[in-house]
Amino acid sequence: MVAYLEKTDGNAEFHEIIDFLTRSSIHYALTVSPVVSTTFVEQFWMTAKSKTINNVRYITATVAGKPVSISEASIRSDLQFNDAAGIDVLPNQAIFDTIQLMGYEGDLNTLTFNKGLFSPQWKFLFHTIIHCLSSKSTSWDQIPTNIATAVICLATNQVYNFSKLIFDGMMRHLDAKKKFVMYPRFILVFLTNQLKNVPVPLDHFPINALTTKVFSFMVKKGKKISGNVTPLFPSMLAQPTEDEGAVSERPSETQPTPSPTHPSEDQSEPQPDPFLRPSSSNPLPDSIPEGSGGNHGVTTQAAQIKDLKAQIKQLKKKAKPVISHHNAWIKSVSMKKRLAWKKSLKTKLMQKESVSKQGRKRAKSEPTVHKDPAFDYLDDAMDYMEPEDAYDEGTVKKQEFVPTGQNIAEPNEGTVEKKDGNSYESAAPITVFRDDETIAQFLVTIS
Repeated sequence: MVAYLEKTDGNAEFHEIIDFLTRSSIHYALTVSPVVSTTFVEQFWMTAKSKTINNVRYITATVAGKPVSISEASIRSDLQFNDAAGIDVLPNQAIFDTIQLMGYEGDLNTLTFNKGLFSPQWKFLFHTIIHCLSSKSTSWDQIPTNIATAVICLATNQVYNFSKLIFDGMMRHLDAKKKFVMYPRFILVFLTNQLKNVPVPLDHFPINALTTKVFSFMVKKGKKISGNVTPLFPSMLAQPTEDEGAVSERPSETQPTPSPTHPSEDQSEPQPDPFLRPSSSNPLPDSIPEGSGGNHGVTTQAAQIKDLKAQIKQLKKKAKPVISHHNAWIKSVSMKKRLAWKKSLKTKLMQKESVSKQGRKRAKSEPTVHKDPAFDYLDDAMDYMEPEDAYDEGTVKKQEFVPTGQNIAEPNEGTVEKKDGNSYESAAPITVFRDDETIAQFLVTIS
């Protein structure tokens, strides 16, 4: 598969990793796209065999009636890897440590990792290497140890032996029970360099290529990932160009990038802060030198100040990703603490609300107590009525009386009460029953 390394407005958040892959030694192998002949590729894999000559392993085949051979050295030359001194293995602990620095959010108890548990730029890097350089044909979401080692070496500025990675994959495929057309792009590059005068058949083998849709797929967040973005390592970022003002009369010495296998020296010694004082290699002059030119000293001082500002700007650019990574880590820890605090508070509130509901339920569920069982039916009719509502519906309030100018009976006694020369009338006389016999007589009367 051919990689997609074009920068557009729609993939702005991937420009850093695209620039990194464009500058890398694997750029040619990622993007080379020859016209692939189906006949040539099928003939190669049908006749391919392993052969060792003078302790050097080869894959030999017959294509268009002519012998061809492929070795690790020829792959290195044809795909422009320049990785003869490259490594192909790393200690397990170095792999775990670096994968964790890349922001991996899965368990670190196995050497097979999940591509979907990285933030977008790292996810895109693994996705591109797996699809374009590995010998995998299934399980695209799984990152095997050799691919993890390759990406770690790329990210930490170590030389990885991609030529051996491809050659070993082809050798294993020779003995596979279920074969498929492996590395069709690379096979055509190898054959083209060896069969220069042989016409290529016109039957074309379809070659897939990554498109702009890959970026929308990379930004999708899985259920098992927090969504925190882990920036690329400072050594992976592009250096400022002259147009950005990072011009110095004397180029600064490049420092090696620390890696799990090659830690930087003297890490315990405190390093001077470049943002607080100028570098000792370019100190500011204590005084302006005098000379016949008059402005010579001023010009020199201005040039030195400009140079120092450019160096400070360059150092700030280098330190910005590290600061962003640190802030992202702090934000992640703070978010976890806030979520834990919110969860604890929510639990306490739910417990208090449950106790309060139980108290209200017990208060409402207490039935009205009557000494006389003849009034038991009132409990069902009330249906847990609130005290205020019961008072309004079962009694007559004095403030609801209206002046009528007539003498009427007082409640419960049928008498008249006068106040300030006005008479007040009850809405209806209320008869008070003393016992069951009185109630029975009253019911007979009204019937």
